[in-house]
Amino acid sequence: MQVPATFLLDLECFEERLDGGRVSKLWLPRRLMISKNRVGRSCSAWEERCTPIEPVQRGMVRALVSRPDRPLMSDSNTHQMRARSRTPDVAPWMAVAAIGLALALIPIAHTPSRTYLLVFAIIAVASLLSARFDQRGRWQSIVFWPALLLLGAFACSIAASDLRPLLMHRFWTMPVLALLMPMAQIACWRPTSRRVLLSLVCLTVVLCAIDLMLQRWTGWSVSGQVLQGSGNVMQSGSLGNPNDLAAMVVLLPLAATVLPRRRSVAGWTALIALLACTNIAALLSASRQVLIGWMLGALSLSTNGRSSAHSKDPPGTRIKFTTVGLLLLVGVVFVLQFTGISWLSTPELSTRFEQTMDEGVGSNRAIQYRYAWMLFTESPWLGIGLGGFGEYWALGIAKGWTWNGTPLPPVIMPWVHNLELEILCETGLLGALAFTICVLDALRRCRQGLRAGGALRVLALAVLGSGLVFLVIGLVDLSFIKDWVRVVFWLGLGLAAAAGPPRSRPPDTTAH
Repeated sequence: MQVPATFLLDLECFEERLDGGRVSKLWLPRRLMISKNRVGRSCSAWEERCTPIEPVQRGMVRALVSRPDRPLMSDSNTHQMRARSRTPDVAPWMAVAAIGLALALIPIAHTPSRTYLLVFAIIAVASLLSARFDQRGRWQSIVFWPALLLLGAFACSIAASDLRPLLMHRFWTMPVLALLMPMAQIACWRPTSRRVLLSLVCLTVVLCAIDLMLQRWTGWSVSGQVLQGSGNVMQSGSLGNPNDLAAMVVLLPLAATVLPRRRSVAGWTALIALLACTNIAALLSASRQVLIGWMLGALSLSTNGRSSAHSKDPPGTRIKFTTVGLLLLVGVVFVLQFTGISWLSTPELSTRFEQTMDEGVGSNRAIQYRYAWMLFTESPWLGIGLGGFGEYWALGIAKGWTWNGTPLPPVIMPWVHNLELEILCETGLLGALAFTICVLDALRRCRQGLRAGGALRVLALAVLGSGLVFLVIGLVDLSFIKDWVRVVFWLGLGLAAAAGPPRSRPPDTTAH
């Protein structure tokens, strides 16, 4: 059989056997490299005969081979590769569109309507169907089981609850938004669509910060909601709570991945602008957990730079300089805050700061945590039902429940203000076990991404930073009753799955 002088290689699914070995890597921009330890000596000769390759289009290269001893691909395989290159890859872009609709719920700050979620579901299902018949064999890499496991545990807790009709009405959007997990993985199939996805995350963060500053200084809001509060401070969030600005700081490590990563004036300027914008918004929110989350998210950026092999500064030096710079930035902003600068003055923050210094973090919520623990001991296996804490709180007030002689405050309390304890209280040991398994699996996949290097390492570090902020803020706030928490949670699980690909997938060496 005559071998064509020119043939096409699909970088995303090429796994052609050669002399009993397997080509495992490496595809570099200008040379064709073959792993010698996997294939053997015969591949070394092939490596010498391969001339530099010139790009034809994204995901494809044209390799020129001289005097081949045997064909790498038959004529039929060559035609199949050409047919695949002409097939439009629409699944990642539909996934990006669906994720964009979900992210828009955060700065818009409205509860999604049925029509809105129907459009989201249609686009997501269309992306799944297109991915299911993907000719590049990438469908097998999508991970579904964490979402199914967690949704199953949530469904069991709701089914066993006395508030079943109410909780089903309240959480019918949970399985719909769970489509974000496979959508995030599909969107990461292509480097371009992955960058667009992370750019949408960055846009969401910036819009949340700008929206809060405009609300504070001009009284105008993107969401159109004017929320009454002390100091006339309004805020973003699906439930109209200052703490909902935590969505901005949770997504901050992911947003920073789209900034220029080279050591340049533009890169440092973009990073400083992003940190300053989000820091001012965090101060204006007068939310302690948002400020704590901002500091954690900003510090995580020091580890998410270029690897030491491509940077003149070792990671330790970069972390030290970033830490000192952030502390100086926080100090300057706090000085401006407490000296009474009119455009940055927030009386609520001063009051909360003094309260925290006097009483400690979470001291005023101790009775909530104790009541939630009591509810867990009464229903340890399946809990009281996901989202049912508010109704049981009102029931406890009516029954006169007390702890150390202190009755429950006669206020509306829809969630526990501790995400981990809330999961234990509302979904029992089954839900807590499912949640723990999902978090541990996400950590395992991020670890695989760290070993892979390249763009996957950057994505894995960003997901780890966002996850750290999410779990820490969850100790004093957050609840799955909030729409934005569901969006951020499912998106984070999906990006974690995308950061740790199965071994059968070729390693991603494309940098942002």
